[in-house]
Amino acid sequence: MNQPIGEHRVRRDVVTTHATRGPDHRRPKPAWWWGLGAAAVGVTALSPLTRIGAIQRDLEGKVEAAAQSRGFSVEADFSGQTGTIRCAGPIDEGGVSAIAEAIKGVRGEARFDDATCSVPAIEPTPVTAPVTAPPATTPATQPAVTEAVAPVSQLNAQAVLARDAAGVVLSGVVDTEGDRDRLVAAATEAFGDGNVTDELTIAGVDGAGAAEHVAGLAALIGGMPDNIVEGEAGFDGASLYIRGLYGDADGKDNLDAAIEVAGVDEPNVDLALDTTSAPPTISSTFSSEAELDAAGKMTLRGVVPNEEARAALVEAAAGRVGAENVINELTVASPEADDDPAVARLATLIGAMPPNLYIGTAGWDGGKFYASGQYLSEEQKQDFEEVAVNVGVAVTDLAVEPRPAATADDAAELEKALNDLVALAPIPFEPGSSSFTAEADPILDQVTAVAKRFAGVTIAVNGHTDADGSDAANQELSDARANRVRDALIERGVPAEQLTAQGFGETDPIAPNDTPDNKAKNRRVVFAVVKQ
Repeated sequence: MNQPIGEHRVRRDVVTTHATRGPDHRRPKPAWWWGLGAAAVGVTALSPLTRIGAIQRDLEGKVEAAAQSRGFSVEADFSGQTGTIRCAGPIDEGGVSAIAEAIKGVRGEARFDDATCSVPAIEPTPVTAPVTAPPATTPATQPAVTEAVAPVSQLNAQAVLARDAAGVVLSGVVDTEGDRDRLVAAATEAFGDGNVTDELTIAGVDGAGAAEHVAGLAALIGGMPDNIVEGEAGFDGASLYIRGLYGDADGKDNLDAAIEVAGVDEPNVDLALDTTSAPPTISSTFSSEAELDAAGKMTLRGVVPNEEARAALVEAAAGRVGAENVINELTVASPEADDDPAVARLATLIGAMPPNLYIGTAGWDGGKFYASGQYLSEEQKQDFEEVAVNVGVAVTDLAVEPRPAATADDAAELEKALNDLVALAPIPFEPGSSSFTAEADPILDQVTAVAKRFAGVTIAVNGHTDADGSDAANQELSDARANRVRDALIERGVPAEQLTAQGFGETDPIAPNDTPDNKAKNRRVVFAVVKQ
């Protein structure tokens, strides 16, 4: 039979391209069949069984909406790849074509219900170009299978915790009711019943990748209570994030654990110590302070309530700078005085000064704690501030700042100060070795105190030997001694990035190698300082 190429053929019993009668009734597959045709294959290949129901409902909705757009009222019922269409009244070819176009690109078979639809058979108009059926032995060409693409996730949600709030507010958009249930459950478990405000809206899509992001956000929500003073965690449509203020070091550790579980990228983490909370109040009458100088010595001065209090503060200082570097000027108010709760807190504050502060002062004036000083790195600043805030130092009484950046003149003065120091007291080594003698420690402590004065300088540690022994041996020994001094300074808190080390062997003597005294002068470690 001659018929137009691509002409639709609509039958009442089935919207399909499969022959339902004998060979005389074979028809070319209508163009819209491929729209109905590709979906079930793509769905079956790509989707887990748990999603088939959602896809079936999607197909049903598309069929019903397409029919309605042409003025027909139908009810579609899909089971797997097969659907049944029931009609409120007769439906024509235009309605069938609209339905087919609506689900173009997916695979399925939609059968019209005889009793309700009364679909007329419409014969095609003949054309002059015949369509020759392929030989019976030639298999029919199958259409390309189009894989179904998962909907784009609309997830963009956050959990917000306000300062001093009892609970958390969930807001934004989630894809499904299940996503909302998971976030609400995580917040309820973390903050308790009655402490979760749910302002989430549902997009109504099963978006790709949403489940993983919802799980990550749930983990972040679980880490918020008792750890974040104020802040929020969320997914912004592209990435998980968390930002806000934490209360103390333990809170930061707990948040870090939640961040690791959630898989938040480091650039999306913006957390800082809360320094605005009111410090705890205590009743006390004594007044004492500790002062740390650049040489690493700590002076304790003021009045403490009793001997136990003095011993506690001296012990805290000695634990950091050594007993020999503690200058105890404390006086005791009364041997019979009661213990004072401020003493233990001041001892904690003193214990945080070195290694976090290069120089500084910390104390209790009878009514409040205070602290000031200079630090070498941002990490040291954060560590000291965490302790200070936990002790009870108000932000208005906390003044720590970085070391001053050196000028060219500062660098020259620093070089002279270091070399004057080791000229008076050379750093001593065991003979022929890079090992220090017992007398080296106090000298290295003094070198360290001077080396920490400025930021923005590079300090080169240069090793030299006398002319005894081979050139190669002397070069190796000078390298080893220079590096050993560098390591010792780093161990004492000088930033590693400010230090270099190099040996020069016997190539740069400052005296003839002709007497023991002159040879001793040539065996030296000296310093060169340049502004960065």
